[in-house]
Amino acid sequence: MTDYFYRASKLDLCTMSHARYVSNRFVAVDLSAQKFDPDPIPHINKLLPGLNACAARTAMPTSSGKQKPNYSVYTGLGGIALTFLRLGLYCRDKMEGREAECLSSDYLLLARDTALACLQAKPVSSEVSFFCGTPGHLAILCIVSHTLRDDAAANGYLSDLLQWVAPALKHSEDELLFGRAGYLYALLWVRHQLGLGGVEGLDTPDLDTPLRHVAEQIVTSGKMSAEGFGYEGWPMMWHCFESPYLGAAHGATGILTMLFHCFCLLSTRSQHLVVGTLEKLLATIHASGNLPIQLRDEHDKQVHWCHGASGLPGLAQAAEPHVSGTTRHALREAALKAGEVVWERGVILKGTGLCHGVAGNAYAFLTLYRLTGDGTHLLRARAFAELTRDTDVLRAQAEAPDRQRKVPGVPDSPCSLMEGSAGLVCFLLDANQPAKSAFPGWEL
Repeated sequence: MTDYFYRASKLDLCTMSHARYVSNRFVAVDLSAQKFDPDPIPHINKLLPGLNACAARTAMPTSSGKQKPNYSVYTGLGGIALTFLRLGLYCRDKMEGREAECLSSDYLLLARDTALACLQAKPVSSEVSFFCGTPGHLAILCIVSHTLRDDAAANGYLSDLLQWVAPALKHSEDELLFGRAGYLYALLWVRHQLGLGGVEGLDTPDLDTPLRHVAEQIVTSGKMSAEGFGYEGWPMMWHCFESPYLGAAHGATGILTMLFHCFCLLSTRSQHLVVGTLEKLLATIHASGNLPIQLRDEHDKQVHWCHGASGLPGLAQAAEPHVSGTTRHALREAALKAGEVVWERGVILKGTGLCHGVAGNAYAFLTLYRLTGDGTHLLRARAFAELTRDTDVLRAQAEAPDRQRKVPGVPDSPCSLMEGSAGLVCFLLDANQPAKSAFPGWEL
């Protein structure tokens, strides 16, 4: 199945007391003079056997080498299914010839079968999000089925996805990774992939009403939390793990981004609350351009997608059409400054993954490229792609002490979408098709 793919100076650890990254050897280099090879296939070829093995075993390897049932999109087989879907679409859109068509079909079928195995193994989850819940499997199956021209199946999965509105409204969390914002993403992504005007052969159910209901519930929850906990000046605030996080995965950045994607569906009152919360968030950014991990946190530490500056460009892309004047200017400046922080401090020791790794940080450049049209951001993304296979970077990551990991130097889920090689595959594909790039589970 993958035969087509198979054929076809020293970095110093940062000397900061909380060293979390290696120096970016491209910072002082004229990127326009560099000859980056954007072709992702040679590197992807080295990563595919691990992903294929996950699908064959219907299990995910852990950092200790054991096989573990895990079906989430975040660190489980659901993320492998999404990666196969992206491989199938890449073969269809970027490659030519009969062999490419066959390979595209193979990957799409593999995506369908892998996602279906996830759904059958865990048909009802406690979480309601794309990343960690059944809605992620249903969304992937809907898009894969439609791409394979099985619209009867696609209609069924879409109908099942809409049955999760009630659980989402009752859920205890609002954020992207586990909660209501993650359910919004599942609906928004399906709507985006299918097209706003409806698709021939597919039923066109009302998606606006469930999006509005869930988004308004998030607004209500955020307003109550801001008032109840006395967050002065904040129109809304949300908690995850009892903490007022600000980043994309668990906090205000991720939630606001989904609310801005639903902005036109919100009441005027809710729109004012969303914009006001955005303005307050922008005012909390560190002087460096990095985002605090949580409210009232003075430490300028992590430059991750989950916690830190890397999520700000995605927020800017979603929010810019709905704000103006000084707010729009401040938002664009925050996104650009975030890009500078990622460029300087984004080659992090956590690994090459999406959630807290080099590839996830690199998506900030692809977003900035789409947002501004400035080719510098694309060159930076491709420089980071180069660094994901740099032997000195990989050695530093392998040797870095990390008390959060079960095995030092190895992601807990090394083949997964958000921690491991599947996410890196998605980034490498997108770095070669930047106009269509989208961080999985976060961007549309």
